[in-house]
Amino acid sequence: MGSTVIALNDGSPAAHTLALVAALAVYETIAAALADTRRLTLKWPNDVLWEGAKIAGILLERQGDAVVAGIGVNIARAPQIDGAATAALADLGVHVGRDALAHELGHQFAVFLALWRGAGLVEIVSRWMARGPARGALLSATTPGEGTVTGHYAGLGPDGSLRLGLADGRERAIYAGEVAMIAGKGDE
Repeated sequence: MGSTVIALNDGSPAAHTLALVAALAVYETIAAALADTRRLTLKWPNDVLWEGAKIAGILLERQGDAVVAGIGVNIARAPQIDGAATAALADLGVHVGRDALAHELGHQFAVFLALWRGAGLVEIVSRWMARGPARGALLSATTPGEGTVTGHYAGLGPDGSLRLGLADGRERAIYAGEVAMIAGKGDE
């Protein structure tokens, strides 16, 4: 879809939380094109899924006092990726032009960036959780240098971290890693 550069200011929330901002902007952009958003969800920290299939993703890279956000939305086709389900807007019967989608995405990004800068992370986290997985959904997180942790989704921490409820009753904060949703294994 494209990239944008976000200048970091004194007092801005942590740069890595821009992943949540970008995810919300992409989610709302896609939601605006859909008649039914019940099967649209966010996967921590920055993927957008349709019925568990990746329809959009975001990559962030910090460059000094700025962050480059690269955003990809599968509009006409979805790439075939071994071991991963993917979808495109066209697969859902949504036919929207790239420029129209980019315009809406720019608008949504500006809205959520202003909220992030003005209200801080609390409102961003709250809105992300409203669009994220159902509480209790079973997730696995593969963290750098630690391996895989499996637990039930317990929301996001105030710092934007993913919270997993573990089998022993403890809660684990995940700050980085690859997260997978384990279908059909949420709270009953």
